[in-house]
Amino acid sequence: MVAMASVFVVCAAGLLSIHLLGGPGPADPPAPTSQVAATSAGLTPSAADVPEPSSMVVPEPGKPKGDKRSPAELGSAVARAVRAGGSASGVGVLVLDTGTWRELATSDADRQFRSASLVKLLIAIDAMQSGLSSNAELRTMLAASHDGIASQLWVETGGNAMVQRQARKIGLSRTAPPLDPMHWGDTKVTARDLGKVYRHVLTELPKAQREVIVGALAAAPRVAADGFDQHFGIPYGLPEVQWAVKQGWAQGRAGVDLHTSGLLAERSKVVVLLSTHAPGTGYSRAAKSLTAGAGELGGLF
Repeated sequence: MVAMASVFVVCAAGLLSIHLLGGPGPADPPAPTSQVAATSAGLTPSAADVPEPSSMVVPEPGKPKGDKRSPAELGSAVARAVRAGGSASGVGVLVLDTGTWRELATSDADRQFRSASLVKLLIAIDAMQSGLSSNAELRTMLAASHDGIASQLWVETGGNAMVQRQARKIGLSRTAPPLDPMHWGDTKVTARDLGKVYRHVLTELPKAQREVIVGALAAAPRVAADGFDQHFGIPYGLPEVQWAVKQGWAQGRAGVDLHTSGLLAERSKVVVLLSTHAPGTGYSRAAKSLTAGAGELGGLF
């Protein structure tokens, strides 16, 4: 029975990873890298797998800091910048000040999106709390967005039950497990619920666990474990701002989902930008639209 159970876990993990974009990448955690000049963790992507690098948004010289727009106005401006790319059918925006937890930008923040790799934040939190994984393994899963590790831990943490458990603990009102429990990337999330996840990481987790997560996000290499350029959105859109990011990307019959999220400017801001695009949209086009949306937030920094 033990042998059969082990086979089931391995097979289940394999099936889970098929849902996303590629096979597992390097087994060792990526070495810390500089922010904008970050490189891959030793992976050589193929042109077929990687979108063209999104152009960085260069801040206007002498532009004063401090965006005076209301949260709704700024959130709408970000959403418009994403939609200007021509393919986004849905955009969710939330920006929080971590000193007061006041909303600085918001637009459709309670709309549900397919999580793609953003669910790895919940997997990491649960795995640490249950002692199911080493810190090195969790760093690799988060920094390199390693699907193989995520698939294994999804099974070990209970999958759908884990999502429901963490939603109750953190107070996520619009986060829901996937209809097909084998597809962890189909977990439903919202910008506002992800803001709560980042707040939970910063204010509720023990320091050691918090630093594992934030340190991994700050060391995210340009090329992820599956060969994808994951520096779209926040890294390219706000090149002068210090960041610790978790990105998400997935495609299927419902379309293309691309997300950028993280802690910015020495953890003083939480930024979450979620998007879904029409079926057939190229990743490069979608990535450029997310980068433009993130660039709209430059006045806050």
